[in-house]
Amino acid sequence: MYNSVMQVIHAEKRKDTPEYAHALMVRRQRLGFTQKELAKKMHISPMGLSHFETGTRYPNLKWLEIWANVLGAEIKLEIKEKAMPLTTL
Repeated sequence: MYNSVMQVIHAEKRKDTPEYAHALMVRRQRLGFTQKELAKKMHISPMGLSHFETGTRYPNLKWLEIWANVLGAEIKLEIKEKAMPLTTL
């Protein structure tokens, strides 16, 4: 009971957390891995994984590919246009 409640709590995305970081954390939790277990599979330190999950480090494409392979996921890259501010003349 406690573990399932904690997963729900941790699955809530904070406003300042990047999408990739939240997706990594949620996928890890759904698969039942601890940070230590997943870090070992990714060949990084648990602290390094924690930095990715909190959004304090940004992954390059190499890391995204490793995550996809280890977590059985796929990478979706989306490029959006930023809203242009209206200017008054």
